[in-house]
Order: sequence, then structure tokens, then C-alpha cells
Amino acid sequence: MRHYINIILSVFLISVSVQVKADSWIDPTWIRMLDSSNVIALVEYRSNGDFRAKTRIERIYKGQLDIGDKI
Repeated sequence: MRHYINIILSVFLISVSVQVKADSWIDPTWIRMLDSSNVIALVEYRSNGDFRAKTRIERIYKGQLDIGDKI
């Protein structure tokens, strides 16, 4: 009886370990990120100590931002 339990437990553990895989993410290339971006800007983040930070746009390299647009 103990032999059957070991076999069943082994099969179960092997089947679970084969199915469980970590998520993987492949980072896109810089060229792909730049080409697919609507806006590319250099910004300065200013925080007031809370969970939100305000930004000040220093320079826009690609695209256009309107007043009130969120980054």
C-alpha cells in the first residue's frame, strides 16, 4: 500500500512541476520601443511626499503633449 502512495504522489508532483512555469517577459528593443511610442520626453519628477508626483516637461523629443495630458 505504501508503495502505491509513493507512486501516486510522485506522479502528482511530477505533473504539477511540469505544468507550473514562471511567466517570462522579453523586453522589446530600443528601436521598437521608440518607434511604437507616441511621445518621448525628458521630464523632471517632483514629489510632495505622497503617492503621486508632478512632472515638469524639460524637452519633447517626439510627439506633442497638450495641457492636461497625463504622462
